[in-house]
Amino acid sequence: MAITNPGLLPIGITVNNILQKTGKRNIHLAKVFYDLHLMEAEGTGYDLIYETLLTVGKNKPVVVEGEDYVEVSVARNITTKDASRLCDFISDHYKISRKCFITLGLILQHKTISATDLTRELQLLQGERLRSWVDALLLNGIVVSRGSGKGVKYSINPDFIAKSKVQFPTTLKTIEPYRLKALIKEDLRFHPDSLLSEIVQRLPDVEFHELEKMTREMAKNGELKTSGGRRYRRYLLP
Repeated sequence: MAITNPGLLPIGITVNNILQKTGKRNIHLAKVFYDLHLMEAEGTGYDLIYETLLTVGKNKPVVVEGEDYVEVSVARNITTKDASRLCDFISDHYKISRKCFITLGLILQHKTISATDLTRELQLLQGERLRSWVDALLLNGIVVSRGSGKGVKYSINPDFIAKSKVQFPTTLKTIEPYRLKALIKEDLRFHPDSLLSEIVQRLPDVEFHELEKMTREMAKNGELKTSGGRRYRRYLLP
């Protein structure tokens, strides 16, 4: 569904900061609507749209600003199955903010997402911290993080999924480093002398850069042997 409205976005608001910035076109009209209980408060509309879509497993809204119009498109298809059941469970048992539900919806879609990518998805302004968007999720054990600094990544806590009893699909994107290491060793046990590209084909659910980082680390530590040049390096067990 696409909704088109004549006119441009208010001054200072763009499609890249619409989730974070608010502005009133007509202060007096806004006050009348608020007093009549026809609007919740200033700047909560897009937050509500994001939360509603993401917590039922749909993509976030797409906002396009044309020469003399603004169009908002909402997709019909569900991209994250079981997100709705998990979010319902959280809503029934935990008290977290709309900001946290939006963050949770984004993490559910990506399975695992870096702090840098999450900051971009949330349209956080320069200098604004991610903490207020994720702290409650981490504190309640809904989400776990790994890594440090710019390398931090967030994913849904497997123990929380087990606790909620929601039949959530299993993915290798959230695999722990020690398990990924064991998986690589098991793969090379059956397929020795493999290129990284060949390992990637056999483990398609693992993110490429995670697989590349781990194989290089294992080779450096002597857990894997290598042959060939940098471009055509092959890996095998010692």
